[in-house]
Order: sequence, then C-alpha cells, then structure tokens
Amino acid sequence: MTSYIHARAAILTWILSAAAMSAPAQSAPDILAHMSEVYAHAKSLHIVAKRDETWVREGRSVSAATIEFEIALRGSRNYFARSKANGQESLAVSDGEHTWKALPSKKQWMQVSAAALDTNEQSEPPDPKSSDLRTSLTRILAGRYIALAKAAENPEIKGQEDVKIEGKKIRCFVVRLRAAGAEHELWIDQERFVVLQDKEKGMLDGMFGDLHLKVSTVEINPPLEDSWFQFDPGKGWSEAEMLLLPGEEHMMLTGSRASSFSLKTLGGEAVALGQTRGQVVVLDFWATWCPPCRAELPFIEKLRNEFAGQVQFFGVNDEDSGTVKSFLKKNSYELTVLLDGKRQVHREYGVSAIPTLFIIDKQGVIREHFIGSRSEAKLRQAIQAAVSAN
Repeated sequence: MTSYIHARAAILTWILSAAAMSAPAQSAPDILAHMSEVYAHAKSLHIVAKRDETWVREGRSVSAATIEFEIALRGSRNYFARSKANGQESLAVSDGEHTWKALPSKKQWMQVSAAALDTNEQSEPPDPKSSDLRTSLTRILAGRYIALAKAAENPEIKGQEDVKIEGKKIRCFVVRLRAAGAEHELWIDQERFVVLQDKEKGMLDGMFGDLHLKVSTVEINPPLEDSWFQFDPGKGWSEAEMLLLPGEEHMMLTGSRASSFSLKTLGGEAVALGQTRGQVVVLDFWATWCPPCRAELPFIEKLRNEFAGQVQFFGVNDEDSGTVKSFLKKNSYELTVLLDGKRQVHREYGVSAIPTLFIIDKQGVIREHFIGSRSEAKLRQAIQAAVSAN
C-alpha cells in the first residue's frame, strides 16, 4: 500500500512539473508591458517613496541628497503632492476648483483657481525644468515606468527577490534595461506589477547620476476621500501673492523676453508677435473643453473692450477652427484667436496646463505669467501696470 501511495505521489509530481514546464514563461518585455498597463489605467493612486541621489561631475562628487516623495491622485484634477529635501517641505494640493501651494517651513501659502490638466500634452513627457510639483512627482513615481516600458533596450530578467514593504515580504521580478543612455534595474511586484525599487545610473543633465528609489507605500485605485484634496494653512501662516516651490523656478517666465512666433487667425490672417512691439500684449492659452477657461473668458472679453487701443488681446488655441468658431459665435465673443494646431507655441511657452496667460510689455518682455485663473481685478491691475510702464 505504501509503495502505491509513493507511486501516485511521484506521478502527480511529474504531472505538475510537466505542466509548469509547458506554461509560457513571462519575458521581460511582457512584464514591462503589464507594468505599463497598470500605471496607465490607474484611476487613482497613492505612493510614498524615498530616493537617494548622488551626482558626480568629472570624477568629483557634486552633491548627495535623500528626497522624500508622496503623491495621491484621483482623476485628472484632484491631487496631493509632497516632497521634502534638505529639511524643506513643499506641498501642492487641488480639489479640482482651487489649487494651493505651500512651504510649511516658512508657513507660506497661496491659492489660485485650478488649472485644467491639458490631456493633449500627455503624449509627450514634460520638461523637468518646467514642471510643477504634481507633474514632477507623477512622472517620478508613475509616468516614468510607462515611458521606460516603451523605450527599454534589451530588457532582461536578472532574477527574483523579496522586497519588504509595510512589514510584508513581496516577491519581485528584477528587470534590467537600458533607456536614454542610462542603466535601470526595476523590482516589480509579481502580483500587482508595480515598481517597489528602482535603480538608475548614467549621464543625466551633463552629470553622472546614481539614483536609488525605494517605495514604502503603493496603492493602485484606492478609495481616496475628499479630505486628501483640501488644504488648511492654520494659524500663523501668511498668504503670498506668488509662491514658487523648489524646482519650479524655471517654470515661470516672468522677466524673460517673449519668444517670437507667427500664427494664423480663424480668418487665415497671419499674426507675428514681433509686429506688436511697442504695444502691450495679452496671450491667453485656452480651449473650449476647459471649465476654468470658459469661466475666465467673460472678463477677458470685458478687459479686451476696456483696454481697446492700448492692449492687443490674443487667445491661443490648439483645437480645430470649426470648434472654436462655433464656440465664439455661440457666446458672442470677439477675441482674436490664433490657431496653434501643431502646438509649437504651446511648447515654446512651456504651456502644459490651461488657462495660462502672459502679459507682455511694450519692449517684448513678459511682465506676468499666470497659470490657472486669476480674478478680474488682479488681471486688470497687472494689465494696467504694463500699460503705465515706460
């Protein structure tokens, strides 16, 4: 009887082994594709991570830092973004109608109307030097893995390892690849196909970078409550008129000379920005689908009439002419619209969220750069200041 049981056990073991051998093994490209799908189709996410960075130029260490990241996203308009480096913490929070930026160490904050995320821009990776905190962290903690899956050169599975997250050991594929001149190693959760560790080495921005990111929390499609997307400055905080978070300095173009361009109006007439020198110009990047843009347009039209003869107002739009014409006619707007179907001017001016508005003075210098809606009173004041300047 014992020999019979042993024989049956041996046969069963052979059957299971044969089945395992015949099952298709996952390749590195398959794993990366699955990973990309998870991030690309997430409706909400919450990720907390820490990244150690070492930068070397010409064989000498330039800097080393540890940066903490946290991002919570729900849809395209609700977000909470936090980073902390060198003891300085930065926050950006949006409930879809309002956006708050804050520097807790300085107890400073500001609030503007939320800018709509321009989904047409998402096919191209945003420039790190012109990104806000939300965009930067989304790219670091999620978007980069979609990009790496597409750009991976010779990906291979180097093995399997356990990574400890929130007290649990999670089995991961270790995938090595090369992309954009840098070497990458990704520890990818075998069940959820999310990245738990990420090592990158290579030439980045003219320096050799050695970056190691470790995730401590990762939730895909969690039920995030509204409280995530609210901000209360508390006592002792001061509201700032303009507040740039670390890393956003290059994002604002105030004080820069406006880039010259030529676009056509809805009627086919060519308009060159250089021909407006000597006049104040307002450039309003907008779209018919954008709720904050639609809310702002009535007082843009009002200010256009108020400053007639002193200021040139142009709306810059990347939609088809029929859609724009129908919208303007329906609302009786007379704003001159310049068509930027190839988005060349959008890219030149770093516009990835709308409405974005520039006030350009008579010398062709950008005096104000607004991202998201501003009140009629603030716009009037800024335009009047540009008109009154010598």
